[in-house]
Amino acid sequence: MASSKDKPRQPEVKSTKRSPADRKSPPGRRVAAEAYTPPGEVRVGEVVKVRGQQVEWVSNDERVSRLLTGRNVKTERLIGCLREGLAVTSVERVMKGLGIESTESLLPIIGMSSRTYARRKQSNQALTPLESDRLYRLAKIESLAEGVLGDKESANDWLQSPNRALGAVPLALLDTEAGTEQVETILTRIEHGVYS
Repeated sequence: MASSKDKPRQPEVKSTKRSPADRKSPPGRRVAAEAYTPPGEVRVGEVVKVRGQQVEWVSNDERVSRLLTGRNVKTERLIGCLREGLAVTSVERVMKGLGIESTESLLPIIGMSSRTYARRKQSNQALTPLESDRLYRLAKIESLAEGVLGDKESANDWLQSPNRALGAVPLALLDTEAGTEQVETILTRIEHGVYS
């Protein structure tokens, strides 16, 4: 009788379970760092490998603060900036982040006319708290779309293209809280793999 040492060793079977990122993202798309948590402790700002690509681990709040202020700002400080009024340059940063070349489609969302924008830009005057809050809402949705869809280009295309589930272009709905909630709901459904 052969001993257990003489038996050929069975190859280890690797688990066929897919990571949450594999279940959520469409095949062939780059995955945002937030879609998959690698094993071990990862800090925001740390560079990690996700599906063989090096990605900086960035939280949604950090992405929003970078988009609005150009730097990383803690949530408490960002709330203060919104209450005081963001710098008028925040409008240009958000436009650039969304890939929009003209202010014509962005200014109505934050409730500002092009003449007011030109005057504020010339005098370097801050936005009002209401305008700042609306711009924050827009930046938050853009950041969420980037996290869900995997990259900035896909997010911008999605936000500026007609969406059958919404019955409109997502960007056009962001001028109201109800419209923003609809866009957020659709993005959450996409993130969880529900057809939208």
